Amino acid sequence: MPFLENHENNMHWDAGEANLASVRRYWVLEALSWIIIAAVLIWKAVLPVLEPPEVTPQLSSESSVLDTQVMRFQGQLILAASSVTQVQGPQGLLQQLKGLEVGSIGQRQRVAVLTGVLCGPSEGMDSLKRLKRMVQDNNVEFSEDQARLNALLTRVFTKGRHGKGSKEDSYGRLSTSDQQFLIDDLGWFGELLVARTQPEGLSTWQSFQASAASTFVFMVVFVIAGALVGFLGLAGLVLGIVWSIKKRLRSLQTGPSGGVFIETFACWLILFLLLSNVIGYATSDTLNPLLGAIVSFFLSLLALCWPTVRRMKWSDSLGQIGLVRGEGWWREILAGVAGYAMMLPILAIGVVGTVLLTMLSKFLSAQRNPFASESTGAHPIIGIFENASVPQVVVVFIAACVAAPIVEEIAFRGILYKALRDMTRRLSVSMSIAIAGLVSGFIFAAIHPQGWVAIPALTAIGFSMALAREWRKSLIAPMVMHAINNSIVLTLLLVLIG
Repeated sequence: MPFLENHENNMHWDAGEANLASVRRYWVLEALSWIIIAAVLIWKAVLPVLEPPEVTPQLSSESSVLDTQVMRFQGQLILAASSVTQVQGPQGLLQQLKGLEVGSIGQRQRVAVLTGVLCGPSEGMDSLKRLKRMVQDNNVEFSEDQARLNALLTRVFTKGRHGKGSKEDSYGRLSTSDQQFLIDDLGWFGELLVARTQPEGLSTWQSFQASAASTFVFMVVFVIAGALVGFLGLAGLVLGIVWSIKKRLRSLQTGPSGGVFIETFACWLILFLLLSNVIGYATSDTLNPLLGAIVSFFLSLLALCWPTVRRMKWSDSLGQIGLVRGEGWWREILAGVAGYAMMLPILAIGVVGTVLLTMLSKFLSAQRNPFASESTGAHPIIGIFENASVPQVVVVFIAACVAAPIVEEIAFRGILYKALRDMTRRLSVSMSIAIAGLVSGFIFAAIHPQGWVAIPALTAIGFSMALAREWRKSLIAPMVMHAINNSIVLTLLLVLIG
């Protein structure tokens, strides 16, 4: 996508505004556009919440990729922390693990494994007993594989009688075929269990501990670095607010073109959803369907032609959307880095909201189905990391860190945010920015697949990038912020996978 030179220096803004004012406004098209946006929001954000819980609480391997990956990330973090520090003590660790005894049967069995490995066989056995009572109380039957898995875990957590209570004899023994079944069924958790409880797994267990220690150190450095960057970002955010009050920062120039751009955004939504479904279906049997998603992303930008259909000059529409070089590529990129730091304090507020909604979601799910999935709020892309090859991981990074930042920023911070700023231009500047930023951020969050619990955090991200768009008048900085955020998240996930 070509970027124009800075319109403030080279485009004669006043003349451009005169041309924009001549673009005819059609109320019917605007109303239809809002209806389309509302329908998509209902489809993506409201209907999934109203769906009845699954009839069967049993977790099959085919439907649990996302669940098991989320559970694995949690297990990696707990193993890493417990392998290095004993600050919370055994009782604190046990209480933390009991808090994870939620969700599907498969998830609870994995918690039992983690409990038995980290707290000892007797605590692992107690976790299994709690699961069995829960199943009986809800009149549920274990599947054949789940029943066999319970039997094997019971054997492992029943103390051996091969010696005089040595550490090696504190767990029951398993045959090679049973060990393989555990690994096949439980994945990483099965490998962890075999390594910890079986004599032949001693060297593997030591490698688990070494990897966990490295992960813990990485997480400590990551948290400290994040806190420092967030502190600097907070200082920058406060400074930006002060400069705005003193009118040292110029706001985005608005005009009468909001109707055309809300129509353009509706066109983008239709194109994106249509192409995603068609190309996604066509590439579902390929090695990496994400390639189809990348193609869908960029083809959806054909919606940028709509303003020209409505007789707006191509250069004017690109300038209004923010496809300009601003003050130069490097300055805009550095502004994006600074903008990411300033986003972190705002994101922290959104994360608090997401945590509260997650707690509410778990409570409501438990009332309807005590074995409901606990992966709410996680992006489905996480499931791709299960046994992913290097080329697949590369494609994931391209989709999340290149395609999504470019296309989504053009759509949400370029087209939609500009439309909302134009439509609210008669309000005070601060009120217009707040409404446009929050509404565009909410729509951005609602159509993402993480579900309603993630809306506060994603809205905070979208709002922060809208502020960067307002600050820089160009989309380069928001694109950089988006790319940094997704890159950090995916890198963190890869580290936790090990």
